Amino acid sequence: MLRYLLYQRPVVTFLFLLFAYACQNKEVHQYEKPYKGPMMVINHIQALVSDSGKPQILMTAPEQQEFESGNRYFYKGIKIDFYDPDTTKKPSELTAKRCKYDKKKNLYTVTENVVIQNYVEKKKLETEVLHWDPLNHKIFTDKFVKIQTPEELLTGTGLESNEDFSSYKILKVSGIFPMQ
Repeated sequence: MLRYLLYQRPVVTFLFLLFAYACQNKEVHQYEKPYKGPMMVINHIQALVSDSGKPQILMTAPEQQEFESGNRYFYKGIKIDFYDPDTTKKPSELTAKRCKYDKKKNLYTVTENVVIQNYVEKKKLETEVLHWDPLNHKIFTDKFVKIQTPEELLTGTGLESNEDFSSYKILKVSGIFPMQ
């Protein structure tokens, strides 16, 4: 009888541990899914970029979601005010219903009802997709654009501009031009 217990106990213990490990390992891998949602959600965001105490950009949004990659999403809209560094006045603003910031490219992409107003020159740009490169202070798109000034209505496909929309180039232009 003693001989039976000595030989059976290690075998039973080994089998029990092997079974427990196998079950545990399968269960963990079968049901474990990595979290892919936002790491941080900020409500009522106001981010001010300034240089030597002078405002350059003010970004406001009802909500910002930041992900592990560093990408940020603004699903509830965004407004970006661009300031003139010399006068600290706001010559232009950009609004859109959605925005995504790609950290690797350092690029903002705004979509849905995108509007840029230049208040100094009384110009208005409307499009559905626009990219903003804050490092180079440029905005661009390859989509349809409509630009309205006090004298003309321009339409076209594709645009390159500085961020305050004081100087721009439509890549494929069409529209109504004044005759002199």
